[in-house]
Amino acid sequence: MDELERYKLAAEQKIKSLESASDIQKIERFSSLHLKGVQISRYQSSSYYDSNIYVRIDVDRMTQELIEKDSTIVKGMNRAHYGSYWTIPIKESREADDKATFEHFLSRLTEFDQPTHEENLRKKATNTKTEQSLMSLLYRIGLQTKFTGYSSKRSTRQTEQAYNYPSEIRGQIPTHYDENAIESQKNLLLKQFGDIYNKELSKVREERQKKEREEADRLANKKLALLLAKYDLSLESEWSDVLDAIIERNKYLRLGHYLDRNRADWNDGDWYARRGLDGFEIETEIDQKIYNNISQHCGEGWGFDGRIFRDCKFNYDVLFAMAAEQDAGLYSDYETVREMVGD
Repeated sequence: MDELERYKLAAEQKIKSLESASDIQKIERFSSLHLKGVQISRYQSSSYYDSNIYVRIDVDRMTQELIEKDSTIVKGMNRAHYGSYWTIPIKESREADDKATFEHFLSRLTEFDQPTHEENLRKKATNTKTEQSLMSLLYRIGLQTKFTGYSSKRSTRQTEQAYNYPSEIRGQIPTHYDENAIESQKNLLLKQFGDIYNKELSKVREERQKKEREEADRLANKKLALLLAKYDLSLESEWSDVLDAIIERNKYLRLGHYLDRNRADWNDGDWYARRGLDGFEIETEIDQKIYNNISQHCGEGWGFDGRIFRDCKFNYDVLFAMAAEQDAGLYSDYETVREMVGD
């Protein structure tokens, strides 16, 4: 071995020894996560035949290539025609399924990202050691971090200044990587998806409820018009007017109505029950029994509550049954109107 080769070998051994002693390794760049390549946005088709609102899922080229190899990742999602994005329609009937579909999508990407994430954590540890060892070496060999000089061209005196090289060197060594990168990105995407989906679903729900109210109003007005004609009432009449007209056509229905009202509201004592009795005409023996039974629970010194008219012998249910037996159509109209009027 000639003299030159011996010097070369000695130099290489010295460098290896220095690297080993100082933990200086080749800098490694972090690899991208598939989850980082996902973007969420609101989307509405420009087609005249499609008025649906969608959540749009865009992916980067790396993730798109992965999906092309394994289409089960986007199971349940619609791929845009000639596009590199997928959509999930926002519908009330599919809320739970749609959210589960997106969670499945993220879970599958997480499976592929987990090895990359672990490798990035290893790179972070290696790079951190390299940075610390390199800076330590530079300081040991005497590189200064500060100098005396002018802070600008307009300065009139010299001051202590800091060299930029420490931060510039550190900027070349990737050491900032979130140990919870996967979980953080997954939660962020879930929130973005949920915010868009829930906001748009609320609009869809409000629109449906508006249409339902409009349809209910239309049907109610139609019913009211028919009943106004049936009971010979003016067009200005309201549901309460129809109710009054109906109960006046059957004394059992009228009395039962007021007993039912007293059952729900006894703030004024037995007022409703007494009003019902005031218009009750006694024509038969059973009418007398009804009157006697109800009247014994009314009058001065009333010490009951409205439930007495639910529990007495001739309670409102009994009276309603008698009215329905006499005129089923009238009682059916009564039930319809009570539903519209409420209590």
